Amino acid sequence: RASVGVKGNIKESDEMVEQTHYNHIKLYQCSDEDGTYKVTEVKTGPLYQSDLDSKDSFIIDQNGRGIWVWVGKGASKKERIEAIRNAHGFVRKKKYDTSIPVTRVVEHGEPVEFKSLFHTWRDPNESVMLYNKDMIENIARVTPSEWDMTSLHANSQLSANTRLVDKGKGKKTVWRLKNVELEPVDESMYGVFFSGDCYLVHYQYEGGDILYYWLGSHSSIKEQTAVTIQTIVKDNNDFSGNAVQVRLVQGKECLHFLTMFEGSAIIYKGDHQDVLPTTFLLQVTGTNETNTKAIQVNMSASCLNSNDVFIVKKEEAYFIWCGKGSSENERKMAGCIVRRISNDGYSVI
Repeated sequence: RASVGVKGNIKESDEMVEQTHYNHIKLYQCSDEDGTYKVTEVKTGPLYQSDLDSKDSFIIDQNGRGIWVWVGKGASKKERIEAIRNAHGFVRKKKYDTSIPVTRVVEHGEPVEFKSLFHTWRDPNESVMLYNKDMIENIARVTPSEWDMTSLHANSQLSANTRLVDKGKGKKTVWRLKNVELEPVDESMYGVFFSGDCYLVHYQYEGGDILYYWLGSHSSIKEQTAVTIQTIVKDNNDFSGNAVQVRLVQGKECLHFLTMFEGSAIIYKGDHQDVLPTTFLLQVTGTNETNTKAIQVNMSASCLNSNDVFIVKKEEAYFIWCGKGSSENERKMAGCIVRRISNDGYSVI
């Protein structure tokens, strides 16, 4: 349904998107057959499901935009256990940004975002799925971190095609890393995070289990390593290694992760506190339940931005400061967040 006079440009653009998508992906095979773990580049360019071997595990590199680890059903126990840790080593070796999303999936438990990396994909007992140009444009370029891109709300077609796992209404369990061990988080604090900590969130839904491990921007390397190991242990002990493991860095949370907390996730500065601060300033970003979060910033007028909405808490009083460039939806979501943490109402300024 292109406008008159631009059909050729749109067709050319579609072909370029498809070509770029296929040509920039690299596939690596991981193996420990001789007792030494090896990562070998298999191919660059179009990927096919037949490129994967159930006996091994593979790393797929989206040109430094996202890393996927696929674990075959017949992969060794060592490969299954260490797949995600080895993927992190791969990121370091490639000198990629440490915030790059890393996701582990198992054979027959692949999400659509993973399947869209392949030219064709056939699920057990299903016909072949061909990813056409429209899907390539709207899905295949989506990496785990981009599931929460703020542009999503402005593009309903993209929203429909990203196919979130579900509406976030499944069962959640949250742990905080404390002294390298997992400590259960009280349900009343689900969705409240501290930048100096690391968290593990188990999400159970009809199609399986997801383990999100969230790394605060001020958490230590020791804590980040420990929560990675705890995720692996949790997966193997509780889910026979079949859960999807997703690494999230603060500021790069995926849409589904934010959806689980109904657009009211709050990230405070520093280490965990049983009692929330009495005075703080939160910057609210997002326009709906799938992309909204509030992040604590310095309590200073210089931190206010005329395009955003902020929540101000001063002792017992709550205020919502609305920049002149903010939208009605942003203001509405700020109100939802305040109602979550206060029963006393708020003033709009």
